[in-house]
Amino acid sequence: MSDAALGVPPNSGDTDSWRDGLRQWATGHRQVYLRRPWLARVPVTGPPSGPNQIGWMDSALSALRDTGLDWAAKVGVISLVSGYVRHSAVLSQELSDGREELSQASAEREYGRALVRLVDPARFPEAAELFASPVFETPPGDESTEDSDFTFGLEVILDGVAEAVRRTDHR
Repeated sequence: MSDAALGVPPNSGDTDSWRDGLRQWATGHRQVYLRRPWLARVPVTGPPSGPNQIGWMDSALSALRDTGLDWAAKVGVISLVSGYVRHSAVLSQELSDGREELSQASAEREYGRALVRLVDPARFPEAAELFASPVFETPPGDESTEDSDFTFGLEVILDGVAEAVRRTDHR
């Protein structure tokens, strides 16, 4: 059932760069989890084995084809990115379930406004400075925080992969 629910992957090898392909792959994977939240909670019992799971792995491998990374590194990259995508989807669902009718942006605004009053700057100076900053003041109607949080994390991971690829190029 999980393999069927996963569906067919994007063709990540048809992009201009490995990074674009892996970004497309991760975003597509996340969309599957957001459409079917239960899927990210199915226990992982081993490596990909169904045809759609193998297809998703092959799609990511296609994106990484010209990187110079060896097979073990490619599998490591896929594991890292897919783990991040899965965790991001589960966290998104849990936050959504926990905030009832509020949007993520509204919940973050309320969180920041409450904690700026409650956190003692003498005891928690960095946290107090964070809550006093505008980071939680997403403009009303801007619901893109969840996507921007995901994108930020993904880009940090891709920066790490780029460094591994760069080191491979210099061997």
